[in-house]
Amino acid sequence: FVRLVALFSLMTPLGAALGVAYSGAFQSGEANALEAWFDGLAAGTFFYVAALDVIPEAFSAGRRHVAGFSLLAAGFGLMALLALWT
Repeated sequence: FVRLVALFSLMTPLGAALGVAYSGAFQSGEANALEAWFDGLAAGTFFYVAALDVIPEAFSAGRRHVAGFSLLAAGFGLMALLALWT
């Protein structure tokens, strides 16, 4: 268990280090394309988890659907604003 937790905790710093190393190794256009590819992969992963795990649970029977939908729409809206700002 401790080895798995240690391995899991090292993945974010390792991923950041690899991203910086690859970004510095390529030309400007290639680095931008690589960054866009990894951003798309990360966004797709979050979307997959949300669509198959979080959203169905939030809208299960016996829950407040209006509140859940409002918070879901607010989250999408905030992420859209963040995408426009960056």
